[in-house]
Order: sequence, then C-alpha cells, then structure tokens
Amino acid sequence: MSQPPYQPPGDQSPKTPPPVNPPVPPPAGPPPVTGQPVTGQPVVPTANPYVAPQQLGGRAEIFSNVTGNFTQARTGIGIVYYGLNVVALGIFCIVGIIVANLFAFQGQKGGENLIFIGGAITLIGIVLMFVGPFFCMTTPRESGTRPFAILSVLLSCASILLLAFAIISAAIGGLNFMSDNLILLGYSPMLSSLLGMAGTLCFVAFLGKLAAYLGRRGLVWLAVVTGVAYLYLAVMPLVILVIGIGVGANIDQPQGPMPGGEGVFSGVMIFLSCGTPVAALVGLLTYVNLLRALKKHLAAPQFQG
Repeated sequence: MSQPPYQPPGDQSPKTPPPVNPPVPPPAGPPPVTGQPVTGQPVVPTANPYVAPQQLGGRAEIFSNVTGNFTQARTGIGIVYYGLNVVALGIFCIVGIIVANLFAFQGQKGGENLIFIGGAITLIGIVLMFVGPFFCMTTPRESGTRPFAILSVLLSCASILLLAFAIISAAIGGLNFMSDNLILLGYSPMLSSLLGMAGTLCFVAFLGKLAAYLGRRGLVWLAVVTGVAYLYLAVMPLVILVIGIGVGANIDQPQGPMPGGEGVFSGVMIFLSCGTPVAALVGLLTYVNLLRALKKHLAAPQFQG
C-alpha cells in the first residue's frame, strides 16, 4: 500500500502567486473634469479640476481655462451690441422711408416726418455705442486688452469734441465766421468721422484681443474680417478725395487733359463706391455676431467677479 507524500506541518492553504499589476486605489474626492459630459454639450473648464463643469449648451466654443472678473466688460460689450442693433434699425427705417416716398408716394409729400424718427433712433444707438467702451476699460491687466479700450474711448471723445467745436463755432460766429473758416468747417466733419472710425477699429481690436485671450480662435478671425470692412469704410472717403483731386489736376493741365483720364478716374470711383455698401453690410453682420458671441461667452460663472 503506497504512502501519501510528506507535507510539513504549518499552513496547509494553497499558495497564490502575487498579481503582476496590483490595482491602484482611486483618489479621494470627485474625478477631475476631462472632457464632455454625457449629453455631448460643451462645458466650461475651470482652473480647479475638481469643480463640476458648467454646461453652456448650444454652439459655444470654449478652449481655455481663463478666469477673471469680466463683469464690467460684459456690460460694456452688451451696451455696444444693443447700440449697434439700434443704429441698424434706425438706418433701415430711414432707407425704407426714403424708398417709400420715391415709389409709393411717387414723389409726393408723405412720411417725411418719419425720417426724423429714424434719425432719433440712430442717435440713441450712437450714444449707446459711445458709452459701452467706458465699461470695457476694467478688464484684467494680464489680458492685454485694456489699452485698446482706452484708446477707443479717447478717439471717440476727440471725434465728438471736434464735431461739437465746428457746430458751436458756426452757430456763434454766424455767416461771417463760416465764410472765413470754410476749410475748417468743411473738413471738421470728415476728420471727426475718421476719428470715430478709428475709435471703432480700436474697439474691434479690443474684441479680437479679448477673444484671443479667451481662446476663441473663430472669434479672432471674425474680428479680423470686421476690422478689414471698417478700415475699407474709413479709407474710402480719402481715396475718393484723392481721385477727385487727380481729376481736377488732369483737367487743368496746360497741354490739355490726358485722353481717357476722366473715364479711368470715374470708373475707379464707381468701382470703389459700389464696394462701400458691401463692406458696410459685411462689417455690420460680423460685428453683431462678434459682440453677441463674446457677451454670451462672458456670461459663464468663472468670468463673474
């Protein structure tokens, strides 16, 4: 009869080999924010990875972890946004009334007083657009946007002061002052308009810089398109003025005007003038979308003081 194999006394339980990769215990607390929630909607990342994500919904694009107090800036952007819409409404009212007078009334009197209503609406929008950038001068210094807002305010104030000086001087001085200072009074509105347009371009640059700081690359390109459109509108009067001077110099030449010169100048002026409404429409649409998107973006909790 065979004997069982010898086993030494002690623990008789079978030995299991140690695991190759022992499991690591999960960290205490909620898991960090790593991406999209289950619903697939965009979230607002925060500097603290253990803070629950803030879901915005819609088509929001958020690419950075920037935080800061942008409450006043959002207020200013909102004021400019509503002011721009009011200006567009006033201009459309004026254009619609003029077209109605030409075609519906066939040149007869009717609805002329409504033009003043459209002008009043436009003036209210301009005031709102002037006030808005004042609130944007409180952005955090690290964003690098504050100088553009300050320069925009200074240029807008210079534009209004120059126009007010011309109007008040003409009203006080009377016809004699106007006849003696015809050049000053004639170029003051143009210079005032250029200063105002420069202020608008600085504010668009402010919006583009802010969009870059927030990580919104799509809005940066939108600001570039807006700036190009408004730059076209700002340079256009100067180009037309230079062309007009060239036409006059061509006519006054001692040997007579250059053959075909007037036609070339006129063709260039017509071509550039046709681009003005296109640039105005493109600038308006892109500017409105840029303001609306930034206003919505800055409504997130991490941008509130």
